[in-house]
Amino acid sequence: MHATNTYLSKFPPAEAAARLKKIQESVNSSTPIKPGGQYSFEHQLEFLRWAKATQSPEDARQLFNIAQTYAKAAVATHIFSSPSMQQMAQLNFDKIPLPSKPMTAAQQASMASSGRSLLMEMRRQEAALTLQGRQRQ
Repeated sequence: MHATNTYLSKFPPAEAAARLKKIQESVNSSTPIKPGGQYSFEHQLEFLRWAKATQSPEDARQLFNIAQTYAKAAVATHIFSSPSMQQMAQLNFDKIPLPSKPMTAAQQASMASSGRSLLMEMRRQEAALTLQGRQRQ
């Protein structure tokens, strides 16, 4: 039995269903890539296309890896299997095409803002890990 099912089994059915829904909403809303607050697969894919077209190959792949790792973990829990998460979990970075048409200024601004936020957080975490490694030595 999965840990979530064990946890939920402690509650009456109606309460367990409500708690499961809150867990699912939390997982969905915590998706790392959500340009403009949208977390559908189509919006995430558009963001990844933008990243491939405008960021270094390393940064674009790292953004993809974060999103895919999150999606795979969400799907592996067996409590959250939305089509968006399943699609992201199975996506192949090398097969993501570049944007087919130019983005509007608003779309570019939204993508850039989301990209900068994610890249800054990635770099902050890398710096923290580096500092932790130095402190142990």
